[in-house]
Amino acid sequence: MSKGGSTLVLRATPDDEELLGRLRRLPVPAKGVLLSSTMFLLLSTNFAATRWSATTWEEVLVRVAAGIVSAIVAALIVSRAEGRPIGLSAALFTIVYGTMYLLPATETFYLGSTLPYSQALGMVVWGALTVAVFSVVATALFGPEPRGSPTSSGLRLVMPAREWVWKLLVLAGIWTALFILFGVTVYQPIAKTFDPTGYAAEVAKVTNGGVALLSQPFWAVAWIALAVPILRSLKTNPATTSLALAGLLGGFMGVDMLLATNMGFWLQLGHFLESVGESTVFGLSVVWILQRGGRLSTPGGKPSPEPVGAGRRAIA
Repeated sequence: MSKGGSTLVLRATPDDEELLGRLRRLPVPAKGVLLSSTMFLLLSTNFAATRWSATTWEEVLVRVAAGIVSAIVAALIVSRAEGRPIGLSAALFTIVYGTMYLLPATETFYLGSTLPYSQALGMVVWGALTVAVFSVVATALFGPEPRGSPTSSGLRLVMPAREWVWKLLVLAGIWTALFILFGVTVYQPIAKTFDPTGYAAEVAKVTNGGVALLSQPFWAVAWIALAVPILRSLKTNPATTSLALAGLLGGFMGVDMLLATNMGFWLQLGHFLESVGESTVFGLSVVWILQRGGRLSTPGGKPSPEPVGAGRRAIA
């Protein structure tokens, strides 16, 4: 770390670069075990800090599963991304923290949910620490080799502002429809059939159901905003990028539901399948809708030769 005038510049020392090189040269299975173990330890600390429940063998197994799923999804994403490590870590942090902790905790504060406010606050604070460490470790293990300067992303959308507006409106409608569809066809049948008492108690605690429905379009826009940094980092074609985003959203929403400890098994299973399903389909929809009519650069980062007209906006 050095200072030049009023600018603070962070530089990796030779020892740091040597350590990163050794980590990246580890066999993929070893890196996977290291990353999943890191997530397991972080989640265990998270649980202990927020005091969600006493530790049982079932919870330990759930955290092991959550660590494995998190490691697989993050490794697949980071290994297909490009850019400086700090930028890639920040992009991964944004989407994972928003998906697993920030948005679910935010929902608690405007809905009468089953999660106490104190635990929601713990999710925000400890979740940030958990995901920050996880993102840095994931990037160190699976990220690209450091380069002198960042390269362009594989996905570059250039559209008029009005096109952004209608596409966001369409995606907001898609997410709201998915929210209703998976709730009615997946969660409710499971909950009503196998745990009607728990389902009735859960419904009674949610006092602002109308607000939940009306807020879904804003959730959709928030998800897209959280996804933009990682979309800019991926060096894949649109089809692979859509699958990557679907895996990110579905995978980490699934992890979030796996870690929920304030509901019965059948309610948790119903929410898990509902969340994974709707998030995965929405992730596929985001890239497909955004790239419709937009100009894409090649995976190597070469921008489209078509000129950008006045009044256009780009994700660059």
